[in-house]
Amino acid sequence: MPTGAAPTPTNDVVRQVGALIDQIRDAHSASATSQIVGGDDIVPMARVDDITRTGNEAEYANELLAGNGGQTTSFTEALGTRHFLTDDPYGDLDPIAVQPPPVRA
Repeated sequence: MPTGAAPTPTNDVVRQVGALIDQIRDAHSASATSQIVGGDDIVPMARVDDITRTGNEAEYANELLAGNGGQTTSFTEALGTRHFLTDDPYGDLDPIAVQPPPVRA
């Protein structure tokens, strides 16, 4: 997904990749580990709502932009929409429910 990808379409891709991982895991159940390689532009991270009321990560977006010469990244744009990036859906087989529910691949 390109930088600036909206949360919903990106999370749809995360679910599709997760389904593929599940198929591979089911077909090769003897495999103990797997590795996914690629940045957010190749294997997108899930965009999860940042529901923190105090110290919400969106408060740091300007600092991150300034530290990056004003160039936006997937991370700074996610912060701008009050989301954070995580690759948990790819490997967490038993996610802990929070409000709102986690993105499950």
